[in-house]
Amino acid sequence: MVVLDLQVLMENEMGEEWMQTNVDRLSSEVSTRETTLLQLVELLGPVLLHNKPQNRCGGLLFFTSIIDKLSEDFLDTEEVGLLVNFYTDRLKDHHSSIPHTLRGLSFLSKATNLTKDQLE
Repeated sequence: MVVLDLQVLMENEMGEEWMQTNVDRLSSEVSTRETTLLQLVELLGPVLLHNKPQNRCGGLLFFTSIIDKLSEDFLDTEEVGLLVNFYTDRLKDHHSSIPHTLRGLSFLSKATNLTKDQLE
């Protein structure tokens, strides 16, 4: 089960130390399959869908920082496809989320299981 003080993200009050500690912990949990990406996305859902752009941006930064620490061969083809769709949709979001979106897409572009179909 994923444990995270979501209120810190909801109020957009995460400091650098909080981010680093939680990104390291959750990326480790995901890479050891103690936590799934689905569980993480479900947990972060309220932040990623928040009505304030700065909160969504903070959630996206947090999520992207976690997946950025995973190995290039960690995600299977289906997960890569879902994340490509997720990040592509984020391109339509507020302009402040663009850097984190591009960082996520950059990680996915290096994923071993990225297929040609997912690029279209």
